[in-house]
Amino acid sequence: MCDQCFKDSRQKIVCREKRTEITFLNAKPPLPVERIKIDGCRIKDNEVKKCDYLLLYSHTEQNAVFIELKGNKVVTAIEQLSATLDHKQIQPLIKSCRKTAYAVVVKGTLVPGHNTKIANVRWQFQNQKCCELQVVTSPYECDLIIIT
Repeated sequence: MCDQCFKDSRQKIVCREKRTEITFLNAKPPLPVERIKIDGCRIKDNEVKKCDYLLLYSHTEQNAVFIELKGNKVVTAIEQLSATLDHKQIQPLIKSCRKTAYAVVVKGTLVPGHNTKIANVRWQFQNQKCCELQVVTSPYECDLIIIT
C-alpha cells in the first residue's frame, strides 16, 4: 500500500490532484472506508487507462466509489473510469458492490446536458457498466451516506 492509500474512519476523505478535488463527508459515527490510489499504486502500468481513486465501504450494502480527477476532458475521464471498472485487478474488489463513479472537472468545463457527446457517453457508461456516473466541478463535496 502506498502513502495515498488508507483504511480508517476519518470524517473527511479528500481526493486531490492538481486543480481538481472532491471531498466525501463521512457519517457520525464515521464508517470505515478504504481509499485505494489506483493510478500509480494499485495499477502501475502507464499504458493502461485507469481512474485515480477507489473508495470501498459498507453502509446498508457494499459500496465502491470510483473517482477520476480530470482537468477539462470529460470524455477521457469517463473512458478511464470505464477501463478501471473492467480491469482484472479491480474486478475482485467490486464484485458484490453497488458502484458509483465521479468524473471531477475544473470549473467552466461543459457538463452533461450542455454537450450532446458528453451526455451520450455518460448514458452509455451508466447502462453498460451498471454504475451511476456523476460529472461534477471541483471543488465538490458530498456525503457518503447520500451515495448509498
